Amino acid sequence: MTTLYLDHNVLIDIQKRRREDLVARINGLNRSAFDVVFSPAHIEEVAALRMHHGHADEVAPFLDFLSRLTHNRVLLPYPRRSVAQVEQRGIYLSVEHPSETFGRVIGNYGNNAFAEAHQREKITSGIAFGETHGVDSRTSNTMDIAHELDALAPKLIAILDANIAAMRGSPLAPYLPSCAPSRSQLSFAHLARYFPVHEVVIEKVFEFMDLLNYYPNKPKQYLSGLHDTTHAIYAAYCDVFVTNDAGLRHRTLAAYHWLGVKTRVFTGAEFVEYLDARNASTASA
Repeated sequence: MTTLYLDHNVLIDIQKRRREDLVARINGLNRSAFDVVFSPAHIEEVAALRMHHGHADEVAPFLDFLSRLTHNRVLLPYPRRSVAQVEQRGIYLSVEHPSETFGRVIGNYGNNAFAEAHQREKITSGIAFGETHGVDSRTSNTMDIAHELDALAPKLIAILDANIAAMRGSPLAPYLPSCAPSRSQLSFAHLARYFPVHEVVIEKVFEFMDLLNYYPNKPKQYLSGLHDTTHAIYAAYCDVFVTNDAGLRHRTLAAYHWLGVKTRVFTGAEFVEYLDARNASTASA
């Protein structure tokens, strides 16, 4: 079974039929071979429509569309008593209507204020870094990002050590490793079973790329940047991630390559080609 994770922009293309080739391929998916899932990251984007843009009328139709597309299969970071779990893979593949997930997200949306402000600050800092050092995005996008991330590793381990210690007395304690990872354990193969740590790693790697102005978002796109990071966190647990956001694709590929995440990251057009090639191979077998 291939687990498929679609970025919000791809979902909108399908819902509004902006890409008929993609719509046709999704409608023709063999659902015994593909498991299409959603995550709280998708629901946070819908909540933002209501909280920041006043598009409350678009929420229910999208949630119903998402339910039909995914068959209510959702990746949740932790088990919930009221939600049926299908599989535990470091994350919990569960069955829940998106409207139920939305109810929890919207109820806790006030907690996003700090994260949103921090995301805006990171993007602004990246722009300031570029202006100070005479580096624009065309230059920063060509840097050896793996080398830069290697240099970040010691500081990242120290950050993880502090975060793990802070979470020891919290409800997240059962999902933590006994100690902070070593340099050789900074890999998805090791971290996947510890969702809170995996989450911090992806957040800090994306934050670092923001500060380096690597495929940056614009300041007014700070909400998009926040959701990008969250999608990359959840998509790491899937086989295929499809996005039409070029910046997110480059940042995700860089982070996944550095951490050894095996998820394949496609644009919508690449995904269509992937499906066609896979179908042709199956037909000739």
